[in-house]
Amino acid sequence: MSIELNESLLVGFAPIDAEHKALVALVNGFLEMVGSGADKHRIYDAIDDLSVKFGRHFEHEKAMMAQHRYPDAANHLSDHVKLMGDLGALLLRLDEASDDDLRNVVQYVGDWFTKHVATSDRALGKFLAAEQAKAVI
Repeated sequence: MSIELNESLLVGFAPIDAEHKALVALVNGFLEMVGSGADKHRIYDAIDDLSVKFGRHFEHEKAMMAQHRYPDAANHLSDHVKLMGDLGALLLRLDEASDDDLRNVVQYVGDWFTKHVATSDRALGKFLAAEQAKAVI
């Protein structure tokens, strides 16, 4: 499994689209690592890296939502909190995780990312692009 960067993952706001491209590459690297049977130490490091990079991206989105008073910020941010909590919980129990558990996490991260981008981030991107257009006029 890998995530294909296509129109559904572009939100129409260049700063977010650029970050999503980098996150897709990172998630695909994680998916490949788990699929190839990498040892749990490497997987732990990859999940930690995912958490850090997603955290930075989420903080950037949070700042943009606050700056522009995004009306759906609370719901959007709750999605971020859930993913970060799930990744943190996985790190805590990784030693006991089976190969099936890891495959399920891979599936979850990929599904979460594509769904979140196609819905929540797309709405945010549209809002921010409109705000940017207003500022130019």
